[in-house]
Amino acid sequence: MPTLCDRNRNRVDFEVLGYLNDPRELCDIPEVRQYFVDLFSNYDGLFYWINLNSKTFILLSLLLFKPVRVNGMVTISPKELQVYLYAGFTKLNKFCKENSLDPEPSTMSISDW
Repeated sequence: MPTLCDRNRNRVDFEVLGYLNDPRELCDIPEVRQYFVDLFSNYDGLFYWINLNSKTFILLSLLLFKPVRVNGMVTISPKELQVYLYAGFTKLNKFCKENSLDPEPSTMSISDW
């Protein structure tokens, strides 16, 4: 029988409220970016919990790194994507080790993403 952690792995989404009338993208709002930078810096389990079937995974990257605009789309540079993934996987492995969890299902889900 799966544990509570296993059942809720990669199922958490983030919602940012209070900016509906702000014309800026969330990634252009300094206080929103800072909140997620602090969250990512201080919590190792985000790659374990965040929902990969939503836009949460890419939203987090856009909030952590300077966005790049290409043909009206917002993304991050390939170099920063590499930094994001390396940091995230390092934190995932640390979180799983500290909590006696297997990082492989999250690793595979992110790789498939």
